[in-house]
This record gives sequence, structure tokens and C-alpha cells, in this order.
Amino acid sequence: MHVVLVAANAGDAKSLKSDTERIELGKLKGNEGDQNYEIPAGTDLTRFGAVLIYCERFNAVFGVATLDKF
Repeated sequence: MHVVLVAANAGDAKSLKSDTERIELGKLKGNEGDQNYEIPAGTDLTRFGAVLIYCERFNAVFGVATLDKF
């Protein structure tokens, strides 16, 4: 299970296509509690619309959250 930023909105991100722009933030650290992930320096967050919990082995998305601008 991995945490991935994707250049799609949450509705479009429910299936991760191979041509979707993405940045992997790392393996999911656990299934409870707070978790922090480093975003690579220089990442333009305006290009990313959602973060996913993604299983590469089964090509399955287990969770999607929209990134809102504030």
C-alpha cells in the first residue's frame, strides 16, 4: 500500500491509470493514527488534485482525498 499524489480530481482518481501524473510519497505507515509524508522539494502542488491510498500489486485504490486550495 502506497500514498500517492495524483494530477486528477478525486472522482477521476478512483482508478489509477498508467499515464496519470503522480508522485509516490512512500509506503503506508499504518492503518491507524496520524502519519506524515515528505513531499519532494520543488513539487508544484497546484498540479495535483488528490492523494490516494494505492495497492500496486492489485492495481486498486483503497482511499481518495481531494486536495483543496486554501
